[in-house]
Amino acid sequence: MDVSEREAQLQAQCQVYQPLSSAQIRLLRVHSSADPYSEILCDLFAVDLNTKSGATVVGSSVKVRYEALSYTWGDPQPSSTIQVDGLPYWVSANLFEGLQRLRLPDQDRVLWIDAVCINQKNLTEKSAQVGLMFSIYLKAHRVVVWLGLATYDDAALFARFDANWDGRSDVAMAFSDAKARKAASALLEKKP
Repeated sequence: MDVSEREAQLQAQCQVYQPLSSAQIRLLRVHSSADPYSEILCDLFAVDLNTKSGATVVGSSVKVRYEALSYTWGDPQPSSTIQVDGLPYWVSANLFEGLQRLRLPDQDRVLWIDAVCINQKNLTEKSAQVGLMFSIYLKAHRVVVWLGLATYDDAALFARFDANWDGRSDVAMAFSDAKARKAASALLEKKP
């Protein structure tokens, strides 16, 4: 694909966004696929957050359970495409990899993902939606965290967790190996 075609697609992806009222957000329905490497097909729909019990589809009383995705943006440069409402939609490599891994094989998954559910090119909307983030995460059925693809060190660390965890509060001290303690401490360190 040449640069001009890619730029045209990036401009056209704003077509997927319909205006929102003050207490509405968009959710992304990721369609199921048993093949993790098949094209990622999605659609956006609006929900109302005014209800006490969660979110309802705009214009109805149908409740929707969704998961809020918290993830590292990584390189924000769009590098891969998914399909949203039948249009190519460019996303970062880390989000693309996350969607490949988080897509379910046998049922659709409804997610709130800031980079897709908020029109990032509309500064007024972006500001209003950032103001709703507390409610978005609070009303989510679950918050899913995607840190990126596992490295060899990650796999080794979690294998040690499984093998050595005995319920102690100081997880890092559950490891006799100094390198493993350092890796566990770095992973679990609270950042301001």
